[in-house]
Amino acid sequence: MEKETAKKTSVILPFVQGGLTGLLTTAVPWLSFSFLYKVAAHQIPPKEIALFHFFKKRFPTLLLTISTSRASKFGSFEIFKQILEAANNGRPLTLYQEASCGMAAGAVGSIFGCPISLACHRIEANANLMSVRHSYLRNLLLDLCRTTKDNGFLAIYRGGAPYTAFAIGYSTGMFASYGPSVSYFKESWGLNSSSSQHRAAIVSGLFASACSLPFKNLAYAIKAVQESEKLQCKSFFDCTMKSFEIYGHTILYKGFMNHLFQTSIPVATTWICFEYMRDVFHNRP
Repeated sequence: MEKETAKKTSVILPFVQGGLTGLLTTAVPWLSFSFLYKVAAHQIPPKEIALFHFFKKRFPTLLLTISTSRASKFGSFEIFKQILEAANNGRPLTLYQEASCGMAAGAVGSIFGCPISLACHRIEANANLMSVRHSYLRNLLLDLCRTTKDNGFLAIYRGGAPYTAFAIGYSTGMFASYGPSVSYFKESWGLNSSSSQHRAAIVSGLFASACSLPFKNLAYAIKAVQESEKLQCKSFFDCTMKSFEIYGHTILYKGFMNHLFQTSIPVATTWICFEYMRDVFHNRP
């Protein structure tokens, strides 16, 4: 009985820890900014005040998306990792196996994140879908229900291939690099657990940026090619080849430094918060 309870707990805990990590990394910066806004509203420029109100409307949606995505990614990654560790007879996973778990976790995360992201694009592109009487989150949920009712459940995923590819690349780089980096800093540098985790979190952010940026840039390039009246694409592969012909292969890493700054900090803070949650739940020193 105790073994069954421990097994269920080991499966559920990563999902809970991932969800709380998403909640913490989203809510704390927002609450800090809200406090500063209330204290020094008269000193903030009008442009930044408008930006604050823009994010205020979308904050519940952002919180829901990030918390759900983090919970599904971390939970599924730990499950896949446990399965492979059992197949390896308890031996540490290889880099290829870590990357495979990260790729699968990204795919699972996109199942929950993709419909919300697509619904956000739809209601922002079409003003008729937005009701002034309802909040942004309620408008989004109503759009998801409307799309499912009119076109079937799978319609909420239509057009989500770029998002899914980006999520898989992001998760592959994020998860595949973290575990080996922690081991490397512990064994080669002789660092303690906390210092190793902090450095590994930065490395994970770097690899998440490097693995996700090509998919992001390629998605924009393909969209531009598809919208061009002069060029006609027969398939996704044809669009990709034409994108490379027009923009060159260097487009894959165009704007890397900007993307690195946008991606690496959230990834690093996510890992630090996740390890903190893990310590809290397992009562480790």
